[in-house]
Amino acid sequence: MGAFNDILAGTGPNMGGLSDHLYIVPITDIDATALAALDDPTDEKTVTDAIPLVTDKKWFKWYFTKGLDAKLEYPSVGERDGMSRDVTVDIKQPRMVAANERVFDIVSNTPVAIAVKDAEGQMRLCGINRRESGVLAVDFPMYWTADAASTGGNGTEKKGHAIQWKGECPHTPLFHTAALDVTGAA
Repeated sequence: MGAFNDILAGTGPNMGGLSDHLYIVPITDIDATALAALDDPTDEKTVTDAIPLVTDKKWFKWYFTKGLDAKLEYPSVGERDGMSRDVTVDIKQPRMVAANERVFDIVSNTPVAIAVKDAEGQMRLCGINRRESGVLAVDFPMYWTADAASTGGNGTEKKGHAIQWKGECPHTPLFHTAALDVTGAA
């Protein structure tokens, strides 16, 4: 799966965090057959085609507070000859309103795929993987694992939800360069 290459120094700031919004879709809303049939890869780390969804389904767009520990992490785990990645996405969602709480209750028990823009502004896919054969799949979805919801105890504490999703994957999160369908019109 790929070859060794030089890794050269980058340019620009070295700030962390996530930018833009979090995009989320239930795994059942992804057309897994069409996903597997996508003929990419320009390289095995980048998906250049749109992620195919079931008719009338879309990626949902979630706001989160920038600068408050919104992050994507994927440390390696496992034995020397069986390493994988423990993929984690953390966000802080500041609203505690009934409409959001209903969505949180549903999502907390639903396997999902997540797309987030990293600090470099590159879209990363979590919950969508590339098998050794090169085929794209949804073998390792992301699961909601924590929600530290709080109204805050005083004027200096932040209110809202500190949400975390986790998943495992045999490789680092894929890069994605196509637009996400956020309308359900595709």
